[in-house]
This record gives sequence, C-alpha cells and structure tokens, in this order.
Amino acid sequence: MPRARYLLLSFQRGGCLLRTLAALAVLLAGCGSSFEVVVVDVDGGVDADDADVQPDAGAPDAGPPDPDAGLPDGGVDVGTEDADAGPASLTPNDATQAANPGWIAGLCDDDDDCAFDGGFCLFDRVPYGVCARDCARTCPDSTGETVTGTFCVDGRPFGRDEGVCVSTCDVDVYGASGCPTGYACQPRNRYSEPATLREACLPVNTHSSCEESDDVVVDLLYPDEGSLWIPHEALCGGAFDLVVMMHGLNAEHRVAPSLAGGRHLEHLVRDLIDVGTLRPVLLAEPVHFQASSVDLYGEGYDPAEHLQLLSDLLDARGITLSSLSFIGHSGAGCADGNGLYKVLDDVDVLVPAFAPAFRLWGMEDNCYGAAYHWEEPAAVLGGAGVVLVNMTTSGGDPTEFEAGLPVDEDFACDDAVYLSCLRHQSEDWCSYQTDTSAGTTHDNNPYFFVRQVFPDVFGVDDDVAACGR
Repeated sequence: MPRARYLLLSFQRGGCLLRTLAALAVLLAGCGSSFEVVVVDVDGGVDADDADVQPDAGAPDAGPPDPDAGLPDGGVDVGTEDADAGPASLTPNDATQAANPGWIAGLCDDDDDCAFDGGFCLFDRVPYGVCARDCARTCPDSTGETVTGTFCVDGRPFGRDEGVCVSTCDVDVYGASGCPTGYACQPRNRYSEPATLREACLPVNTHSSCEESDDVVVDLLYPDEGSLWIPHEALCGGAFDLVVMMHGLNAEHRVAPSLAGGRHLEHLVRDLIDVGTLRPVLLAEPVHFQASSVDLYGEGYDPAEHLQLLSDLLDARGITLSSLSFIGHSGAGCADGNGLYKVLDDVDVLVPAFAPAFRLWGMEDNCYGAAYHWEEPAAVLGGAGVVLVNMTTSGGDPTEFEAGLPVDEDFACDDAVYLSCLRHQSEDWCSYQTDTSAGTTHDNNPYFFVRQVFPDVFGVDDDVAACGR
C-alpha cells in the first residue's frame, strides 16, 4: 500500500503547542486561541485522524525546573538577597523595580549596581539597564522572595559573544506575565546545549512587520517525519529564503533533530530575527529514520519531491521562495550520492524550478576523508556565487576538506568559540574549526553553525558578507 504523507499545522501561543486533534481540549482550556489544521493527502493513503503521528521527542531537560530539586540551572548558591523590597503582589512595573535587587535581571545604572562575581550592567538590546553575567552553559542562582531563577541563553541577541544569564519566568515575582516590563516569557535554548529548553524572560520583539504574532510549525511527514517552521513575519505572504536542514544518523526516530523535536534551533533563529541581525527565513527539516550513512537520505528521499510538498503548503499562504539553501549535519554529508550530495546532483533542477537562486550549501561536522567531499562542491558551485560553509568539530587541522577545496586564507573570527577560520581567496567559501574546550561538541555543532553563519548569509545589512568579508 502506498505510504500516506500529510501535514498537520501546529499553532503555538502562550507556551501551548497543538500537534494533534486530541490536544484541542487542552488548547481551549489553557491557551484561549484558535487553531488551524491543514491535511494534505499526497499519496492517496489513510486520513490524518487514522495515522500514527509521532509526537515531539522534546528535550530530556525541557520544561520548568522542579522547585524541590535545588538550584534549577545547576549553579551555586551565592547567598540570600534582601527580601524587604516588597510583596509578590505588586503591579508589574513595581514588581520589575523590586525584583532581583543587585542580582541577575535586576535594574541597574552601571556595573557597580551588579556587585556579584562576573556581574555587569547590560544596556545593549534591552529596554533598560539590567544586571547580567556571561556564561558558558549554566548560571548561578540565589534565593529570596523577589529573586527569580536564572538560565544561560545565547548572548548574540544581547551583543555578547558567548552566553548570557537571564531571568526565568516567575509569576510570583513578576505577576501574571511572569516577566519584567518590556519582556515576555518565551522558550529558549541553553547556550551550547540547544536540546535543553527553559521558559525565560526575553525582550519583547519590536521588529515585526506582519499583523500575525506567532510563528507556526508544520509537521510534514517526508520521508518519514519532519517539520517546517514559518516565522510570523512570513504569514502575511511574500518572498523568503528557505533553509533545508538535514540531520545525521537517526536510528532513535527523533521527529525533528534540529527543529521542533530536538535542538529547537527555531528559537535561536527567532532571537536573531528579533534583534535585527537576521532577516526572516523559513526552516525545513526532512527526517529520515536511518542508522547508516549509506541509506540516510538515499532511497525514499528526493529533494525535488520534498520541495514540492513545501511549495504546495507555502503557496496557499502566498509565500514564495527567494532562495534555496541546504545544510547537513554528520551523516547527511557522508555518502556520495546521498544527502547533501544528492542535492548537488539536482541543483540545476531545483533552481529555478523552486527558487530563482541557490544561496548556501553547508556542512556541519560531516565526514571529510574522501575526495568527492571537495571535488563535487567545487565542480558544481564554483563561480556560481553560492556560499559554501564548513564547520568542523571533530576533524583534523586542517581537515582534508580544507586542504582539498582549498580554503587557506585566515580571517578574523570569534576566538572564544573557534580555533581557526579559513576561507577561499576568491569564492565565498570558508571553514570554521570549533574549540571543544569552549563547549562545542559534535552534537551541538548545528547550533553554532546557525548562530555564526545565518546572520552573515541572510543578514539584514547588505554590507555584511559571508566568511568575514
């Protein structure tokens, strides 16, 4: 029997995520929002209600911390703050004034107001001065009636190179919103550990140009599972860049290793859009349940078929594609003729059939030994104006890929994260080697790829270019 493929639209609002029709009662009770389900039967198979829709695998550490489990972010107790600043029932503005005195997320005028280890007064990209601290993975916590928990989020949206400590949401301290004035409670990745999510207080987005207020996630079952993330700016229609994110070996059957079911990199992209360093982009991830790099994105996966399914959905919303990009982690780029190399074989078919341009071809800690890893990209992409970026965590120095391509011109990059950054002398091709002592690993390599590469390739500033140019 032919396998049915269909789409279920998931609507996210106020921390509630609808993924199946069975969640309707929960949504009506807890979210107070309308929702939409789009079902597209492309193979003449079973109806959506009868299909086995696998829920998000989620993050093993996702959700709010257990108040009985001690310090929620694995930090150290730095003492008890003064609890005389006022009761928890204050109005939001008063609560903001009273919360976290002299501590992370507390109000400040200068660094002297943040007299704790590593503390400084943060003014960049926040509505007013707040105490903060850089972090590599976790943050310390304190105690007191008006002191909230902390969480280490990516510092790029705040103009920092690494992570930065922010407040977690707390209705007892801040009132019903759970956050200070000018902030909203939003799920975010832990810096350098993207599969760990917390509800944290982030500045309210002021960059939206669309009347829609929520991003949406669409479950697209191709070739086995998968997701499409649409930023709310695109919901009004128009032309947008699409990045297809291909994962590594996936015998565990995770629904979307980089998107809604795994690393949740859509939250990082949302932050970069909100602070104005990244224009809105569409993210898609075809998910293949394979334990062999030879089979991964091989039989059963056709880039053109996947893009057609995406285009049918986007066309209904008035969304067109201004460019195509493909990036692949680990096993997605290990076999000639599969994964990323199947995309290379089809570039002339994909462009202009689905978009007028091919923008980015990216390798995230792939295999590098065989000659086709550099010979085929050079043959297909050379002179075509396509950005080619490699980010390696486990390769040599230089990798065989770097030596064969070649990329041999040094350029300046963030030495807190990278050991070396090399680029081609004439093409927009480059290779970043991550520093594992800074917390980069094979598994979180895609996280660092997105935060480094996306603002350069899809930036809002035309003066910003890829590979440090």
